[in-house]
Amino acid sequence: MRRISVALVLLLALGAAVGCAKVPQEAVSSAKTALDAAKTAQADQYAPDAWTQAQDAQSQLDAELKAQEDKFALFRSYDHSKELAAQVQTKAQEATQAAEAAKERAREEATNLLAEAKSKLAELQTNLDKAPRGKGTAADLAALKSDASGIETSLTDAENAFNGGDFLTAKSKAEAALQSISEIQAQIDAARQAKRGRT
Repeated sequence: MRRISVALVLLLALGAAVGCAKVPQEAVSSAKTALDAAKTAQADQYAPDAWTQAQDAQSQLDAELKAQEDKFALFRSYDHSKELAAQVQTKAQEATQAAEAAKERAREEATNLLAEAKSKLAELQTNLDKAPRGKGTAADLAALKSDASGIETSLTDAENAFNGGDFLTAKSKAEAALQSISEIQAQIDAARQAKRGRT
């Protein structure tokens, strides 16, 4: 009878141990939800460092869950898994916040750059119309006007990217347009200087 009682106690303890060693599904799901939210917020583009940290934390969690799964049921413990899941959630939330802040900054910068590029392009086109003309300049002016037309197309692409919420592309295209405008303007200025030198 005593042996049966001891065996029963051991079985109950064993059952309790096995029952406690369950995958912390709620914590794991919360971590995944937070990571998905960071992805939706485009953290991979706007906050790549924070996104990488969140992904690294997820990789550690996956490895820990796999390690526990490979163990005999009696020896499994998911305490560390819970800690790692909490870290994933925290890192993912930080990535989301960083992405949202960076996206807003990129939106503001793209807005300003697009406005500046449009203004400078209009000024450039006026300067092209007033550019010095003379022997051998027609082909050069035609090439510069063609370049200016290309810049206008690029700015249209930048605006489309902006309207589609791709502020990084819009910003990049606007910066490239400003650089091209500056280069063409430098050529016009050089032509003016050359003409003054001949007069």
